[in-house]
Amino acid sequence: MQWFGSAPLISSTYSNPRPPPDHADTAQLSSVSAFETGTLDTAQSIASRTIPLGAPITRGPHPRGNGTGVLVGTRCSLTNPIFNYPNTLSPTPAPPTPTPRRPLPRRSGKNYPPPVNSHKAAAARPTPAPHPHVSLLARIPSGACLSAPTGTGTRCSESYENLKARILASLLPAQRDFCEDTGTKILGFCAGFGAGKTRALCAKATLLAMDNPGTVMAVFEPTNIMIRDVWLRSFDDWLEEFDIPHDFRVSPQPEYILHHPTGTTTLLCRATETFNRIRGQTLSAVLADEIDTSPYQVAQKASEMMLARLRGGTHPQLAVASTPEGYNWMFKTFVENDGPDRKLIKARTTDNPYLPEGFIESLYTNYPTQLITSYINGDFCNLENTTVYYPFSRDQHWCDTTIEPDDRIFVGIDFNVDGCFLEVILRRGNDFHVVAEHCPKDTPAVVRLLQDTYPEQLAAGNLVVIPDAASRQRSTTNSSESDLALLRRGGFSVKAQPSNPEIADRINCVNVLLLANRLKVHNNCKYLIRSMEQQAYDSSGKPTKGRGGKEDISGPVDSLGYAIHYLAPLRRYASGGSSFLTY
Repeated sequence: MQWFGSAPLISSTYSNPRPPPDHADTAQLSSVSAFETGTLDTAQSIASRTIPLGAPITRGPHPRGNGTGVLVGTRCSLTNPIFNYPNTLSPTPAPPTPTPRRPLPRRSGKNYPPPVNSHKAAAARPTPAPHPHVSLLARIPSGACLSAPTGTGTRCSESYENLKARILASLLPAQRDFCEDTGTKILGFCAGFGAGKTRALCAKATLLAMDNPGTVMAVFEPTNIMIRDVWLRSFDDWLEEFDIPHDFRVSPQPEYILHHPTGTTTLLCRATETFNRIRGQTLSAVLADEIDTSPYQVAQKASEMMLARLRGGTHPQLAVASTPEGYNWMFKTFVENDGPDRKLIKARTTDNPYLPEGFIESLYTNYPTQLITSYINGDFCNLENTTVYYPFSRDQHWCDTTIEPDDRIFVGIDFNVDGCFLEVILRRGNDFHVVAEHCPKDTPAVVRLLQDTYPEQLAAGNLVVIPDAASRQRSTTNSSESDLALLRRGGFSVKAQPSNPEIADRINCVNVLLLANRLKVHNNCKYLIRSMEQQAYDSSGKPTKGRGGKEDISGPVDSLGYAIHYLAPLRRYASGGSSFLTY
């Protein structure tokens, strides 16, 4: 199709130089032209309707303008609501009369009615009126494909501003902060029992759907049973409370189609334990409820898959809500591996004034200390047993101290075959500040690291190492030279103890300083902070031991304990008697 001025010029399809056949004075309709102009006629109209060659046509509303043109050399005469043709259609010719077939013989012994001549009966019926032209584009809710959208296809009549204001007004302060944050890629809501986590996710899902019309979102519960028992019940009550139109399909997997002021959004309901089933999806937002109750490996792999699917919508976001279950996925994601793309919002059970009377009091009465910390205050703690360094708090025992050239450095060392831990300590008056930590592979690596990192202190004789007493007899390099001998050859001031202190004494030395707020830890010492928060007593009453390497939970606190026991022991002995000194 070519355009002449503001009118279309449909050129002839004949390429033969000979004159066209006699019937070329009229233009036959074709289905191709029908779809080019945006209409779909009935089969009878496409086959039989004609328009005289050269008849003027008037073109109606069209994205490319208005005008009048002449239809030349075409076999297409399909009418179109976009092009307003004059009423020049010729009458529909009558179909040819078919040759009647011989009637079937009657079977003997049966009283069959005489055969009916279907062709005569058809000829006797009146000719029906021509079927009106049908345009599929006129039936699309958002309007014709060639024109600007005229609707959104939603059943929601409420305005965006009014619905959003109603939702935010119904939320508690922590829930409102969670729902209003749309710029953080990974957003967490950590709260105790009854603090409103699921309601916050319902509100978040609705607001994200309004901001991402025409997209697909997903919400996760740990198991399929929890989808039915927790999410579907809560979300149905939420939609009914705010009178939000929606469609719901339960099979093969539950999913909602939310009708909101800006259009419609699909919400898939899936289980965290079967996270692989969302492969191939393009999602604008993902929400996860109680993700900390899933095993850490499952939650970690699921979150990686969720982030990989977040590539649609205007502001893709992973929003999770959970009660803290020890040092699980929520802790590792938002505390241990904190970054600029993630944010954690906390809430307490006591923040919710709508809980039944006596609910909070019953929790305080029946829960031990660590469960109150986790399930009421929404804080992370060790739920398995009592932690070894229970006074430690990263919010209280922290420092940002830096090493000065004239500082005297004390380094506690715990030797292991598959990795060593070094805790660097400075003394500030009566306080001790752990300012750095290192994890070299073996003793020669320890020597090189200290020489390269602290050359000024080494040259001034201010580099003091306090190693594990077992370094006298063993080596991490399977050599004949012990670890202690390698340290002395490195030029350090070695304060080797004849034997390691008792485990209880070493732990008490550290805890006494923590209770007196005299021990501070720099935020960069992440392995030491993790060990002090997570190490607990086993069933035999001894601190749990790690498996070696950087993930060893006992190595960092052991190296700290050797140094603290030397620098600030609980008991000091003198000749002729003894004295007991408590810090």
